[in-house]
Amino acid sequence: MSSQPKPLLNGAKIKQRKRAQAASAKFEPSVFRDQINKDLATVSEGDYDSVYQKLDKAGNVLDYHKYGETLWELLLTGSLLQPGGVLDTSERLPFNIFDSANNEDVIKRVDVFNRLIRRYKYLQRVMEETLRNILQFVNKWSATQETQVERLAVAVGNACALQLLPLGVLNVLAKEHLVKDGLSLTFVTTVLQSLLKAQSADAFTVQLKKSDIADILNFFPPGQRNNANVAEHFDAKGLNAVTQYHNLKSTNFFKEEFTAHVRELIDEEKTPDEVIEYLGEQKKKVTMANDAFVALVWNALIATIDMSAKSDTLEATTLKFINRFSPTFAAFATTPQTELALLQTAQLTCYEIAALQKSFVKIVQLLYKNDVVSDSAIMYWYEKGAKPQGKSSFLNSMQKFVEWLQEDEESDEE
Repeated sequence: MSSQPKPLLNGAKIKQRKRAQAASAKFEPSVFRDQINKDLATVSEGDYDSVYQKLDKAGNVLDYHKYGETLWELLLTGSLLQPGGVLDTSERLPFNIFDSANNEDVIKRVDVFNRLIRRYKYLQRVMEETLRNILQFVNKWSATQETQVERLAVAVGNACALQLLPLGVLNVLAKEHLVKDGLSLTFVTTVLQSLLKAQSADAFTVQLKKSDIADILNFFPPGQRNNANVAEHFDAKGLNAVTQYHNLKSTNFFKEEFTAHVRELIDEEKTPDEVIEYLGEQKKKVTMANDAFVALVWNALIATIDMSAKSDTLEATTLKFINRFSPTFAAFATTPQTELALLQTAQLTCYEIAALQKSFVKIVQLLYKNDVVSDSAIMYWYEKGAKPQGKSSFLNSMQKFVEWLQEDEESDEE
């Protein structure tokens, strides 16, 4: 094989690839803006089909990859965004959200965005990133451009309805300088109203539950962050679903924190009385029905048991634990309704944990023996209160005990 060096191309001019040329080209947002303006100059006002066609065609000539953020600044505000949130109004793009005539006009313009993103899919991510940046500065425009900011909120709501944006884009509004005067709350409320108007109530609720939006309380001024204010504000705006969503999210968060702290108490070998004291304090802090709270207490305490043990060992451990904390369960199962809730929750626990399925009757007998649940609560559960999960199996296992209770009750009457 020859080891001779390759000949040198002295004086030869090596041509750059087009992509390399574009990457090394000078970044000139104002030139990009002027070209877009030139392309749209011949479009009649309100002719959104032509606007889309011009923008689509421009994407074949201009570098949307490089100028994507610039493009969205122009389409959303009509201007280039300068450092500190200053809008360069020396030359504005006529087609933008800020200059929409009304909310119906906003919706038509968002539809153009939808069509453009279908054509250039990568622009969707750039739109989200650009909007997050823009929203940080809405306080700078709210006083003099209140209508424009409202139009932007309507656009965000409709873009979310079209799945162009996630609701989590609003999280940037939780910054202190935006929430203190109620600006964030106003903007978020308009977004959610627009989103609800653009789709069915069921779809709205589903989108809320699937969203990565932050705690709604974070959008309220510091002195107003409580559940009562959330309900009062959003219910008055026709957004009851937001209140329900917030309550559900708050409850779930409370349950997680509650369960984790109960585990800490058990790990620290606190007495049942000490556990009761903590549970009582927590009950005062949360708006939760008594039967739901009893179920939470049961689940939190039972969750501290090591369920990886063998069946026979697990049954003995569980019964010993329930016996020890019977006073804790009894402290909150104080009515027929809460006693029934406790029995139903115990049923679900035994259904979900295979090793305890045959232990249900022993658990109920122990709760009865320790005066946690009454015979009437057990009878009601047996006759019409049992949950569907494993119902026939649990009823069969409880039959003899229920018959014994019935006989005992009849003998007492005699």
